[in-house]
Amino acid sequence: MLRSRAEVLRFLDWCAPLALENGAAACPGGEGTSAAYLATLQKWEQRVSSEIADYKKYEAPGAWKAHLAERKALVEKNLTTCSGD
Repeated sequence: MLRSRAEVLRFLDWCAPLALENGAAACPGGEGTSAAYLATLQKWEQRVSSEIADYKKYEAPGAWKAHLAERKALVEKNLTTCSGD
C-alpha cells in the first residue's frame, strides 16, 4: 500500500516532483529542490487537511441529519422556481 506522497510519486515514476521536494531523489535533468514549490505544496496540504478536519464535525450522531435538515429548510425557504406563469 502506498502510504506517503514520496511512495506515490516513486510508484508513478514521477521523479521531477519528487526531486523538487527532496534533493536526495535522483531525476535526470533535475535541478534540485525548489523552496517556492515546497511552500506552495505545504499551503495546499494545509488547506486539504483543514477541509478534511472540518468534516469531522459530522461524525457525531445526528450531526449529518441536522446539517441536511438545515440545508433542506434553506432551500425550501429560498428556492424560487418557474411554475409556468
